[in-house]
Amino acid sequence: MYVLIANKQTEICIGEKTLDGKNKELQNQIVQMEQSLKGTQNKLRDKIEQYTLLQDQFDMLQQQFSELPAQTRAEAFERAKLKQQEQMRIKETQQVLTRQIDVQRQQLVQLQKALDDQRLTIGNLQKDLEQNKQKSKLKIVELEKRLEEAQSDIAKQG
Repeated sequence: MYVLIANKQTEICIGEKTLDGKNKELQNQIVQMEQSLKGTQNKLRDKIEQYTLLQDQFDMLQQQFSELPAQTRAEAFERAKLKQQEQMRIKETQQVLTRQIDVQRQQLVQLQKALDDQRLTIGNLQKDLEQNKQKSKLKIVELEKRLEEAQSDIAKQG
């Protein structure tokens, strides 16, 4: 009975140590999460401050703009409009140039293929020419041999 109780107490101690270890591990994770949260809160606070400063600057510029004479405001709007149109033209020109480059690349690929085909054809023609030369040489040799035989036959008869 005492042994059983001692074993149970040992199990309880081991279990408590395991729980203590897990508890410490969880506490460490909580501390890390709290630190991460504080860092995120600080970053968010900084972003809010930056946004507030930008908003204040925007409001101030808007106020200054509204205080400008109507003609100056109209000129500023016109300049902004012209700049936007110029940027659109530049963008369209870039798109056109990009398309032209793509077309030229495709044409270059096609020309390269045609050039490769022509090289292959030239190679085949050169082989055929060489074979025909060899055949012609053989025929010439054969014809010369026949000519000699014919001349020899004529000389024997005459």
